[in-house]
Amino acid sequence: MKLSIQSKNFANALTAISKVIEKKSVMPITECALITNRNGKYYATGVGANQEHQLTVEIRFVEVPMSNKYVPVCIPVFKMLEILSLLPPQIVDMEIDEQNGFKTTIKFQSGEITMMFYDGMLFPTISPIQEDDALIFSLPSDVMTSNLKAAADNAVEEDIRVVMNAAVMDVSQEGVTFVGSDSHKLYRSEWHHGMPYLEGGKPAQVLVQKKMINAMAMLASGDDIVTLKYNGRNVQMECGENTLISRTIEGRYPNYNSVIPKDNPYTLKVKAKELAHALRLASLTSSEASKLIRMEYKHGKVFFVAEDFEFARDSRIELNYEECNLPEYYKIGFKSTIMQGVIDNIPGEDINITFGDKSRSILLKSTEPNTDVLQLVMPMHID
Repeated sequence: MKLSIQSKNFANALTAISKVIEKKSVMPITECALITNRNGKYYATGVGANQEHQLTVEIRFVEVPMSNKYVPVCIPVFKMLEILSLLPPQIVDMEIDEQNGFKTTIKFQSGEITMMFYDGMLFPTISPIQEDDALIFSLPSDVMTSNLKAAADNAVEEDIRVVMNAAVMDVSQEGVTFVGSDSHKLYRSEWHHGMPYLEGGKPAQVLVQKKMINAMAMLASGDDIVTLKYNGRNVQMECGENTLISRTIEGRYPNYNSVIPKDNPYTLKVKAKELAHALRLASLTSSEASKLIRMEYKHGKVFFVAEDFEFARDSRIELNYEECNLPEYYKIGFKSTIMQGVIDNIPGEDINITFGDKSRSILLKSTEPNTDVLQLVMPMHID
């Protein structure tokens, strides 16, 4: 059996597959991509450890055998990617001897390599989600990927609090709310569709594993519409001919709305670039241990103040603003690295920041029309 494919296209498909599979698996066949034929189209499928994730992408061969003579085969992903990375763009031929243990000769312009492929009939797969009783909804791919990435940036890094390690899609009849938090900061973005939104099933929270978000982003691009199905255990994402099935995190996510202040009395409207620039300058002299920056308002001016007594350095950086109703001598502290990170998730040129007393959460919101993105930052104690 002979398969011919453009090397760059094949590398792109295998790179996407590599996002879900595991190196040095106890089952070598799960380090492979299963190549199958369905209705004249060819697909590559990879499965993660313990069958938690499965990604299927369409691939287009230059030359294939007759459909009735095609035998499913498993191709070692990482070794094949190593080979393709060393080749300039060209047609690569794979001559597979399925009668001799799937011994395969890979032929290219400068030579050939022989290696073993595997029988595709031995490959473990995850069954697709049945639509009966499943939650089904669709949304633009750019909305999904950008918000899931931002939510994941705000989620915890360790695996101790498993639920907090998730990027959350809180799905209702009105649309989807994306959430991520590590208890020091919180991201919430509401995408409104209008009722009725759901195509099937009941409202639910879908807790997406952070490590799957890059695979989801590779699967969908541009203005594609993504359809998602959720059965309480797995989420299935469909975009064109590509499909990702992933085990979700089990458990109930905390009530994120309860920690968001509803009536912070003080507002500061600033340019995002001005805010980021002043923060970077002040952070140069902040303590390496605490990263504390103190914001002060005095005589109509806003300053970022940072001090590192251990190395005898300090800074006082003025922040230009457009609107401000802070009271005289107002002060509040926050961690510079957290504040710098959340600014990147706020769309638009202007940011509205609201404050309460120095122990109350700081809220950052976009001023862009038709956006409902909010970032919360917990303050740090100051004397």
